[in-house]
Amino acid sequence: MAHHVASDVIGIPLTTVRTEEGADPVYIENTGRACYICKTHLYKTLEAVVREANNNNSSNNNNVTTLYNGTNADDLMDQTRVGLLAAQEAKVLSPLALITKSQVRIAALHVGLPNHNAAASPCLRSRLAMGVQATQQHLNAVEQAETHVRTLLQLPPSMAMRVRMLTNQRARIELEHVTDHHLQLLNTSNIDTLFHKLGFTGGFAGVKTFQTGNVATKKGIHVWKQLAQQQKDTPNHPTNHYHNETEEMASS
Repeated sequence: MAHHVASDVIGIPLTTVRTEEGADPVYIENTGRACYICKTHLYKTLEAVVREANNNNSSNNNNVTTLYNGTNADDLMDQTRVGLLAAQEAKVLSPLALITKSQVRIAALHVGLPNHNAAASPCLRSRLAMGVQATQQHLNAVEQAETHVRTLLQLPPSMAMRVRMLTNQRARIELEHVTDHHLQLLNTSNIDTLFHKLGFTGGFAGVKTFQTGNVATKKGIHVWKQLAQQQKDTPNHPTNHYHNETEEMASS
């Protein structure tokens, strides 16, 4: 979808770069800092791309490459998103930070983007309960399970759905809208056997209404606050802008 929107709809080049967070022990252990570690690897990789681009444009002082992300106002109020701190460390700009996700979708519809109503699709690691290791095996299991469930239930691209890997390798399905028809299809599909084959050896934990951050814990929020405080205590740290902006929004 990203390549289609960039190349065919907007008309800009899109290059994919490889990152190495999957080899980082802190990311793999998934105990609250994984998102921060992942985004740190991402932005360090992109910083190298920016340096190369700026070196190539050194003859034109008005053509400087800058990093942007799609962080919106709703994201800034979510204390499970520790990756936002990594973005601030890397001085990444967030031009959408003052409008909500709903407003972003309205703007996308207005300019004709085909993914304006697509369900959010964060990284597969976000499907893992805290403490469930973010190994390639676990991530592959989640990806295959979600593909199967979305096909089985014939869910439209606009409907949010997750397959979570809980502690002890249990599987839980989350749907934006749970209907009797969905439950009937799952009950008659032998979904338990499929999940077990994919690596969810702890069994099927049932169906639940989707809510972002459902597998986040109080420990994860504590990690966010701990990282944030450490960075606020650093003079002139770029994350101070993030905290000031967040506090202003919370009081408005």
